[in-house]
Amino acid sequence: MALGQRGTFADRFALLYAEAGNPPLKRVTVAVASAGRVDERGRAVRVSAQRVSDWRRGRNVPARFAVLATVLEMLIGHARKRQPQPVVAGLYDLEAWRALWKEALASPAAAPEPENVDEQPSAEDDSALCPYQGLAAYGEADAARFFGRERATRALVARLGQALITGGS
Repeated sequence: MALGQRGTFADRFALLYAEAGNPPLKRVTVAVASAGRVDERGRAVRVSAQRVSDWRRGRNVPARFAVLATVLEMLIGHARKRQPQPVVAGLYDLEAWRALWKEALASPAAAPEPENVDEQPSAEDDSALCPYQGLAAYGEADAARFFGRERATRALVARLGQALITGGS
C-alpha cells in the first residue's frame, strides 16, 4: 500500500488508468512514442511499459514531467471518451497533475517501521522494502531500509534445504 504524497499520486494515476479503460501497457508506450514529443533536454519522450506499471502501482514517481504529461494526455483523452466528466476533480487537468507530481517527487518513499527493532521482516516483505527513494535525500529515519544479508541468506538456505527434500521441484 502506498503512503503519503506518493501514495496519493499512485492512487490518482491508477484511477485515471482505470477511467481510460485500463489500456494495455504496450498501447500506452506506442502512443507515447507516436506523439513525437521531446523533453526539456530536446530528447524524444519515451516510456517503458514497466515504468508505467510502476507508476500505477506506486513503486516510483516519474522523474520528468514531460514523460508523465505525454502519458497523461493519452489517458485523459481515452477517459474523456468513456466519461466526459471526471469522477474526481482535477483528474483531467494537467496543471493539477503537475502539482500532484511535484508533491510526490519531493516526498520521500516511506518504509514501514518495525514494531520490534530486533524483529526482521519476512522474506515476503522484501518487495515492499525498496531502499531507492528517488532523488530525495537519505537520513537517519531511513535506517530501517538498510540491512545486511542475513535475511536473504536464511531464505536462500531454506530454499536450498527444501530443494534437497523435494528434489528441486
